[in-house]
Order: sequence, then structure tokens, then C-alpha cells
Amino acid sequence: LEDVGPAVRMRRWKHSLTHFSVHSDGRRAPATRVMPALIRSRRRKLCKAARRLNARSTQTQYHAVRLRGKKLRYAVESVIALYGRRAEKFLRVLRKVQRALGEQHYAYIVRQAVLALVRQPSRGFSSEAVLSMSRMAVQQTAAAVEAREAFHETYRKLRGKRWKRLRRAMIAA
Repeated sequence: LEDVGPAVRMRRWKHSLTHFSVHSDGRRAPATRVMPALIRSRRRKLCKAARRLNARSTQTQYHAVRLRGKKLRYAVESVIALYGRRAEKFLRVLRKVQRALGEQHYAYIVRQAVLALVRQPSRGFSSEAVLSMSRMAVQQTAAAVEAREAFHETYRKLRGKRWKRLRRAMIAA
């Protein structure tokens, strides 16, 4: 097995991406033709789901947006070699969006677990313990609200110049 440096491996990988990729129906086509459509489709689905979110949206709806973001992130990560800095900058924002959604989801899960404990009188918690857990639930609610706000603020950047630059890079490739 030939030992080559990372630059050579990256060139070979980029070459393989530009020369073939396999469609779901078994046909072969260059990744430069297949991936832009996949990325646009995944971004469109993410944006559509995110636009539907409002103050009354459920945790399940937010989690669905988080999963759509994950699919988009994986698609963009797979073509960094093709689109370079533009893909990296878009990914930075996408990761922030996912981080905010992840923090919101985590806060919700912790809050639900704490409330489930408090609501079980058979546990025999002291009144101080119940009060402490109730405060923790309130803190987690505040953390979830803060994370939702961070998501909405960061999400706007996914539709801005970073996306437009990546889209132009995909068209030019």
C-alpha cells in the first residue's frame, strides 16, 4: 500500500467526487451534478420546516427541524473538498443552528425528567428537594427559551450570503 500525504489523498478524493457518484436508482453521475440538487433539496426542506415554527410549536416540531439540519450538514460536509471555504462558512452557521436546537432539546428533556420526579408522590422527597427540583425545571425552561431564540437568530444566517455564496460555488463547479 502506497503511503501518500494528506494533500495527495485529498486530491484523489476530490477527483473521485468529480468523476462519479451513484444515484439511488443505480445510475452513475459526477458528484458535481448530483450533490447540488441534494443540498438544495435538503436546505429547502429545512427552511420550510423552520418557517413553520412559531411560539406555539412543540418540541417534536423543533426536533424535526434539528434532524433536517443534520441531514443537510452531512451532505455539505461530504463536499467540502469540492466547494472549499464557502462550504465551510455555511457549515459553521449550520452547526450553530444545530447546537441551539440541541441545547433546546436537552433542556426540554431535563425539564421533563425533573417534573416527572416531582409529580410522583411515592418517591417521598422532602419539601426542600421538591422546591429545588422545581427551580431546576424553571431554569431548564428558561434555557430552552434562550436556545430557541438563539436558533431563530442564527437560522436567518442560513438564508443569507453564506448560502448564496455556496450556491454560486455549486453552480460554478
